[in-house]
Amino acid sequence: MAIIEEPTIDNFDDIDGLSSLIDACDLVISISNTTVHLAGGLGKPTWVLLHDVPDWRWGLKENRCLWYSSLRLFRQQQRSDWSPVLLQLQGALNERLNRPPRLLPLFDV
Repeated sequence: MAIIEEPTIDNFDDIDGLSSLIDACDLVISISNTTVHLAGGLGKPTWVLLHDVPDWRWGLKENRCLWYSSLRLFRQQQRSDWSPVLLQLQGALNERLNRPPRLLPLFDV
C-alpha cells in the first residue's frame, strides 16, 4: 500500500491536478473535505472519517452517503475518541487488501 502525496499538485488551487491524483488512486481515505466530495463525484471508492456529530450532509447514523454511492462513512461513537474508528478502518482496509483480485476480461464483447 502506498500513500500518495504529490508535491507538484496544489490541492487548493489545481482542481484538474487533484482530480488526476484521485483518479490514480485505488482508494481515497480522508476526513470530510473537498477531496472527499471530488472523489465521490468522480465515483472513486472513498472512505470518510467523521466526527460523532458531523455536518448535516452526512446524516447521523448511516455508513453510506446519499449524495455519492462510492463513499463509505466511518463514524466516531464518542467525541474525541478516534481509536474505535481507526480500528474499524484498519479492519476494513485489511479485508480489502486480502481479498482476491478481481479478474478483468481480456476484451470487451
